[in-house]
Amino acid sequence: MAERARMSNPRRLAAAKVLAAILAAAAALATSRGADLEKLEEEAFRAAVEKVAPSVVQIETVGGQEQVAGMLAGTGPTTGVVLEPEGYIISSSFNLAHNPAAIVVRLADGHRLAATLVAADESRKVSLLKVAPEKPLAAAEIADPAEIRVGQWAIAVGRAFDHQQPNMAVGIVSGLDRVWGKAIQTDAAVSPNNYGGPLVDLDGRVLGILVPMSPASDEETAGVEWYDSGIGFAVPGGALRTIVRRLKEGRNLAPGLLGVTLDSASVMTSAPLVAQVHANSPADEAGLRPGDRIVRIAGRAVERSAEMRRELAQHYAGDKVSIAVERGGKTIEVEAALVARLEPYQCPVLGILPERQPAAGKPAAEGAPVRFVFPGSPAEKAGLAEGDRIVAVDGEPVPDAATLRAGIARRKPGEAVSLVVARNGEQRTVKATLEPSAESIPAGVPTAVAERGENPGETTSLTLPDWPNRAAVYLPKGYRPNAAAGLLLWLVAPGSTAGASAIEPWKSQADERGLIVVVTEPSSPERWLAREAEMAEGLLRLAMKRFSVDPLRVAVGGQEGGGALAYLVAGRQRDAVRGLVVVDGLLAGPPVRDDPRSRLSILIAVSNAGPRAGQAERTLAALRQLKLPLAVLPRDAPPGALEESEAAAIAGWIDCLDRI
Repeated sequence: MAERARMSNPRRLAAAKVLAAILAAAAALATSRGADLEKLEEEAFRAAVEKVAPSVVQIETVGGQEQVAGMLAGTGPTTGVVLEPEGYIISSSFNLAHNPAAIVVRLADGHRLAATLVAADESRKVSLLKVAPEKPLAAAEIADPAEIRVGQWAIAVGRAFDHQQPNMAVGIVSGLDRVWGKAIQTDAAVSPNNYGGPLVDLDGRVLGILVPMSPASDEETAGVEWYDSGIGFAVPGGALRTIVRRLKEGRNLAPGLLGVTLDSASVMTSAPLVAQVHANSPADEAGLRPGDRIVRIAGRAVERSAEMRRELAQHYAGDKVSIAVERGGKTIEVEAALVARLEPYQCPVLGILPERQPAAGKPAAEGAPVRFVFPGSPAEKAGLAEGDRIVAVDGEPVPDAATLRAGIARRKPGEAVSLVVARNGEQRTVKATLEPSAESIPAGVPTAVAERGENPGETTSLTLPDWPNRAAVYLPKGYRPNAAAGLLLWLVAPGSTAGASAIEPWKSQADERGLIVVVTEPSSPERWLAREAEMAEGLLRLAMKRFSVDPLRVAVGGQEGGGALAYLVAGRQRDAVRGLVVVDGLLAGPPVRDDPRSRLSILIAVSNAGPRAGQAERTLAALRQLKLPLAVLPRDAPPGALEESEAAAIAGWIDCLDRI
């Protein structure tokens, strides 16, 4: 065995030498072929760019805004692509967002032509330009969408630096149907240097037009922050034909809005269940309801919220879209005409306060009994008075105040309604023209606490696990567990008196109006933290569960930083909060919209002598644009503790939240 092994060693050595020689030769061949392959790739990239180059133009602008959405507007040349020989050129809307006074297109041969903006696609962020050439222009070839594959070569082309030589960045197609189905994704460098330019394949065909885009926003500059990051987007060439055909009509294309809020824990995995239908929206007019499950959009099946959003993103304002929903075990088909903007809902006012509950032992009266008529209101102009009962609206019976409230909420300010009113055993019909809510706080409103219990007024407390914040509660005189009271959650100004002593300014008003007051303070004396909104929401839910609360008279409010936090709570608790009070505070966060099914009224108290008076005026202007029921309480004194008259006005306003 040993002899045989010794004899085999020279053979093994020879074999090893041969193998090494083969590997060395293979490596040399691979290196040579690698160099050849790299050279071939470079030649292919260069050939692709040379093919598309005649249709890639440079765009120069003159004048316009200095900033767009808070960003300094670029003034250098940008890129466009000739799509039709007659002079139609597509570019990124980002290049024109500063509204230039003049646009000049520089062709590949150096000739300059004046251009006009025909129209823009606000959803896909492209704009169509038109020039008048002396001869047909070289138009780009669009790639067949069916042939585009993830992983194929993609070249981002621009003509921003040198009009004679396009700039290029090489990458691959890294995704299809991105940004809700509106874009191709590439890892090639995409930035303002080539926005508006083409993303092309190795045959020089246009895969798409490079634009900044974001799945989270439709704003003009959304997605710019990703420039040259390996996350770039292009509007697919296949969609450009349809887009250009519509833009030629000279009208901008806006994203189409349906007007629903989905009950989705995760947009990517949850079913498209309708949680809310915006008033006066296409969804509302089509008859969609909360609880509907959307199963088809424009004939395409959708199982997840993301799929629904993707299908809607393919349509524009003005498009009519078929929608199928599951409701009560049945499938219902409707059609909705999408809109560019959802009009804010404006609550109409008749101008009465209804009786809340009959006295003990007294049967409920038919209709909606009137306990107060607001001076100067439509109800007063129509001749309504205390003690009247509204028994029908526009021919529809009104069995109770809740029915009347819902019926009026479906109308609009300026709309006339016919009321059947019962008085002293007789009925008569009157006409009333509904009006928007007045900004003044009504005076002389009587209290509705007809029967009081023996409770002399009690101060107690509420606590939440894992939160150090202290919360004091005042139950008003006469509070009865079986009689619903109003509720105010008050967030004190940082650094002010807190605890049980913060209840004192509210006690007399709470007693008079039957108002439960919960007062809490920030964990830090210097400021409220945004996360403490969760604490405030927890207190609100706990108070509504523990005490007898009228759901129509639930308000949250605060002073200075407490008011800002109250605004967040009101926005996040739309199903519970009916009134928001902000005293010398700024409103931060997304705009709060009103809804006929969960009406929200806002009271703003502004110190005319305060340092934030100017900011407060801008806040009021923004709220008026949203058409929210708004009341303004001027404060002549500098910012500080509420005066007794101010607390009385706020308590009285909360006592009117159930108005109709």
